[in-house]
Amino acid sequence: MCAGLFLRRVAALALFGLILFPPPGTAANTNSFHFKQRGFRSVKVAPDSIIKLNRNPADPWLEATLENTTNRVQVGAQLVLHGETAEAVKQVLRQHPWKVVRQISPTVVILDCANPITSLTEAAAISSLPGVEFCYPVTRRAIRQQGPYAPPSNDPYFGFQWNMERRNTDGSSSGGDMNVRAAWPFTTGEGVIVGVVDDGIDFVHPDLTNRLAGMPHFNFYAGNTNAAAFSSADRHGTAVSGLIAASRNNNRGMVGVAPGAGLASWKIFNGSVFAVSTDQLFDMFQYKSNVVQVQNHSWGFGGAFMDGPTPLEDLAISNAVTFGRNGLGVVYVRAAGNDRLDGGDANADGYPNNPRVIAVGAVRFDGRVASYSVPGACVLVAAPSGDTGFPTLFTTDRVGLLGFNFLTYTNDLADYGFDGSGASGTSFSSPQVAGVVALILSANPALSYRDVQQILILSSRHFDLADPTIETNGAGFRVSHNVGFGIPDAAQAVNIARRWTNRPAATSITLVATNTAAIPDDGLRLIVPGAPVGIDSIPASPSLGLHPDSGTATLPLVDIGLANDVISTNLTGRAALIQRGVNNFSDKIQRAAAAGAAFAVIFNNTGTTERIIMGETDFSPIPAVFIGKTAGDTLRTYLQPGGAQA
Repeated sequence: MCAGLFLRRVAALALFGLILFPPPGTAANTNSFHFKQRGFRSVKVAPDSIIKLNRNPADPWLEATLENTTNRVQVGAQLVLHGETAEAVKQVLRQHPWKVVRQISPTVVILDCANPITSLTEAAAISSLPGVEFCYPVTRRAIRQQGPYAPPSNDPYFGFQWNMERRNTDGSSSGGDMNVRAAWPFTTGEGVIVGVVDDGIDFVHPDLTNRLAGMPHFNFYAGNTNAAAFSSADRHGTAVSGLIAASRNNNRGMVGVAPGAGLASWKIFNGSVFAVSTDQLFDMFQYKSNVVQVQNHSWGFGGAFMDGPTPLEDLAISNAVTFGRNGLGVVYVRAAGNDRLDGGDANADGYPNNPRVIAVGAVRFDGRVASYSVPGACVLVAAPSGDTGFPTLFTTDRVGLLGFNFLTYTNDLADYGFDGSGASGTSFSSPQVAGVVALILSANPALSYRDVQQILILSSRHFDLADPTIETNGAGFRVSHNVGFGIPDAAQAVNIARRWTNRPAATSITLVATNTAAIPDDGLRLIVPGAPVGIDSIPASPSLGLHPDSGTATLPLVDIGLANDVISTNLTGRAALIQRGVNNFSDKIQRAAAAGAAFAVIFNNTGTTERIIMGETDFSPIPAVFIGKTAGDTLRTYLQPGGAQA
């Protein structure tokens, strides 16, 4: 056995010349090679790479690393020689007569040295000769594509997350998405903690466990750190959490917007519509404000009248944005609300209309505001969500049968919500924006909460330019009461954050008005100049769409009946009087607009003075108002035989 071992070692030494006879120019470590390549460079060959090459001497490449780095290279059998002069190259070839396989120029040649070890050995030896500018083996380096996107994750259901990335085959956008994969080459949210203020999180969900580990959880009901989802009713927070930071590349389920961020469960609901008390909300709003950078609030006021935080809650919010994050301010992200169909308005809810808060609306698959998402001047941005007739969001659900997904699956789909059990509502738009905020703060932790708001504005874009509430503001940005400044592009937000210069602190300006004016309770009026008393100033209710900021022009009013067919009358420079009935309000207004009408007046077909909200008129292209039946009938009679001015 000794003789056999000795013979194999001799064979190896004869082939490689490594161990007993290190060539001139190699480092003291006999597996390191030192040669000229724009200065001197060393590569180190691991013993297992030598063994591998010994087993397959015909292999043209040898694994190595650049010394003092982890950069991997593969060394080839050929050698590049740069001489200071053509004569210097000839002199080297006299001493090292390897075959020239390519003549680049009189002073640059490529030589074939038979195998990679010889190439390294010769590079080291030739580099020490006079007249040699460079001498180094041909190598292949480990190179990654520096494209605009991170590599696709191995999370099997990422392809169902249309809200994260929607691309045509040519790479262009195919609809409203968050463009998150283009942000991940720079950050996935590392170093940022998002407080999920909700009904608890499923701590055993495999897509959330790593994100929850070691985070500052708190149950504000119980006054302890056990903030897990308990009852079957505690399922909302788990669905919210997956959209923020479900783990990436774990061969499981889905991925969140900021899969490197931490999740802190802050439990304020416990199987009831009633949250914790006011003083407990006070504690929550400023809890761990120097540790938890972002708070997500996918809940809001549940009443039908104007309301908002109590003074105690407002004090806590003020403390967190003033002193939190060492003076940079906690970033609050909040769902705008889901009561659009009931006439809801975010301006009437003191939680989202706080300027220190990022209020988030919802858009459906095609980029239009979701049917339930409340409008408001305070809506800063929007994010995708489900809607009737459109796809829902894929997200995490309570493990097993405890969550929104009551269907029985034999695989991990039992732990996720999708299709009929998928997520819809501004509750699930808000966490996506909270995830983008986590990416922003991970890219630049020195940003104030106001800087984050401005970066979101700069990185957002509109996908529904037919939204009639879109206007260009004084700063040149498109903004609407439906979706604010639009849907944030996560990659654009991160790129802006990385080079951002913090803005000055907010300035408070106080204006005092000394004039007095009555504020009418029923101030919107249809004015008919010269008409008899009773129809000269008619109380009116607006549509859900365009609202003129000031009075419209005084125009002839033309009675066009029910408008349940295409209107043949040219209404250019006129207004349309339309009776309720047969077809829906939006069709009536659309037909009047198509005929050229500047605005529409719709009157009731029942009752006397009763007025209703004209549903589904959000995207009507012209302003419209609704008046009672008595006024409408009288106005119609007054219009005969000519058109009145309204």
